Amino acid sequence: MLLRAAALTLIVGLSLAGQCPESHPNVYYNGEYCCSSDQEKVYAPQGAQCDGSRIQRDSLCCEADSYVPCPSDNCEDYSGDWMPFSVSNSVEVDTDFSDMDIERFFVKLPCETSVWFKLFLRREGGANSHIELFSKVKGNIYCNAAGARNWYDGEKTDFTIDDGAMKCESDGNSIILVVEKTADRVTIKNQGRSLYNQDFTDNDANCRQATDSVKTQVWNYEGSLGLAVFDNSIIDNLAATESDSCFVNDFDYGQADIKMIRNVDSAKSCLNQCAMQAGCKSMAFVPGNGDCWLKSKLYGDNPQPKVGVISANLLCQGIRVASRCIQRDFDYWGADIQMIPDVDSVMDCADQARKVEGGASVAYQASSRNCWVKYLEKGARPENKEGVDSVSIKCLDKVSIKLVGGKEGLDCLEEGVDFPGADIKNVNPIYTIEECEALCFVEDGCVSLTHRPSTQDCWLKNKPNGNGKAFLDTVNSINMNCFTVMAGPEPDCVKENFDFRGADIRMVPNIFSIDVCTALCADEPGCVSVTHQPATSRCWLKNKRFGADPQDMDGVSSRNLQCGDVWCTHINSFLYTYANSPVVKFDSLEEAKEQCKANDACNGITQEPYSGNRYTLRRGPTIHDWSPTAEVSYVLC
Repeated sequence: MLLRAAALTLIVGLSLAGQCPESHPNVYYNGEYCCSSDQEKVYAPQGAQCDGSRIQRDSLCCEADSYVPCPSDNCEDYSGDWMPFSVSNSVEVDTDFSDMDIERFFVKLPCETSVWFKLFLRREGGANSHIELFSKVKGNIYCNAAGARNWYDGEKTDFTIDDGAMKCESDGNSIILVVEKTADRVTIKNQGRSLYNQDFTDNDANCRQATDSVKTQVWNYEGSLGLAVFDNSIIDNLAATESDSCFVNDFDYGQADIKMIRNVDSAKSCLNQCAMQAGCKSMAFVPGNGDCWLKSKLYGDNPQPKVGVISANLLCQGIRVASRCIQRDFDYWGADIQMIPDVDSVMDCADQARKVEGGASVAYQASSRNCWVKYLEKGARPENKEGVDSVSIKCLDKVSIKLVGGKEGLDCLEEGVDFPGADIKNVNPIYTIEECEALCFVEDGCVSLTHRPSTQDCWLKNKPNGNGKAFLDTVNSINMNCFTVMAGPEPDCVKENFDFRGADIRMVPNIFSIDVCTALCADEPGCVSVTHQPATSRCWLKNKRFGADPQDMDGVSSRNLQCGDVWCTHINSFLYTYANSPVVKFDSLEEAKEQCKANDACNGITQEPYSGNRYTLRRGPTIHDWSPTAEVSYVLC
């Protein structure tokens, strides 16, 4: 029997066809019934198949008659998020590895028994390869259309694994193998260790092709194995789930660590720590000891099943935020561009709207499956309407950009996030966050802000994230350093083989790029520059531009958080005496800055409201903060 299904996602607790339910996990009566107990009932007339021993597939009795019929044609033991496969029940899974560097397949084996099984990796139109294990110590890799093509139109490579190299999980019942395949290699791993690796050459032909589906085969084993695939469908299914189900039990988003925090009380607290950590995109939490590992990639570098670990990524928080974008039983009436029929959900409706030029919002009616795409963000006349859900595309895009976008298109506005504490002052009334941002820009020492639209409060802060981020629906916040990180390094900003030595705030281990190191600096109070060492993945955060003793050093890279010349703005201030003769007044601040840097007598710039707000070069150097005419001055910080 061949069971074909969409790729298993490891993220959500699916009710998988072919499994007994979790309440009655043990199959018996040749797959027709499922028992809540793992023991047979004693019933002498049925002999060994009802003698009170451990229940098996061919058992005929269930202890206390606590059974339910198999929910499908034929069942295997319940295996949670693993898709069971056996001699009689093969599985074929469609996969989507587009834009992924590594294909990962997981196989769950019994700990005490050697099992002969095979994974067929296929592409549209034919075979790619297979991975076959005869036992715990012997197997082979087959590449289609490879080499001399003298073995089933391809070439087979036999290999061996050291005896005892495969380790059981902590439950003592199972071994989990990870098969990783790229265009250049195939690797079989167990508990993070490589058991066998084969590098591909040009002669390995279809082994180098992407996998569109995987099919299983098992010989000479009465029980079931488990299969899971880690591909793009994980993200697709994640978007359709409630946030709590984004937590993956007994699964580790391995490696790509930023840091580890001890004594964290829960997985949700660990996820909140990730949300407050610059550069963090996912976490792995160990309930047994409270260790919380913060990661720089959505699924780490080596995602794999691991008993006793709970993992999640910030897409979970994105689901919470995205759900607030949807207005239930509310119609963005009017301003229609077009109506699209036969759409499955309001989120699918929003995806359709992104393909329509000018699509700004949607209204979706589940009963008719009709999707109306609008050119105004909330339609022409928004109103309550039962059975219609509406959503703004702009709101959804802010969520996706913040969580998975990286530098390109990064949005510095953090909706539903509070930067508590570290207040310079509160200003009221301030009606928009843009006005609040402008106040921060001209306020000495302001590096972040929080705005509450409902009360028009604007809090200016002297620390990048206040005293630490917290989720709060009624406010929005901005870390001003984000704009520096968002823009990316200017030309010559990153100094290769150069050390900003000294002036260290702290060293952060396990940072794999200078970009992540810079993001950490943006969130660190007092940090203005960094040095990164790729060979050791160390990141030094500095409290002085260029450090204390800048010098050449091979193998490190350094940059200032703000590259180039940094000008400080002083409201209601002026500098005495013009620096050029005759006096030249500039329409552009940028032009005035360039002319000031080229003029040895110039120590700053003063903008004159009484001269059409033009800019003048001044000698200074003293800044007088009492301008009676609301002048504004600019000096190099």
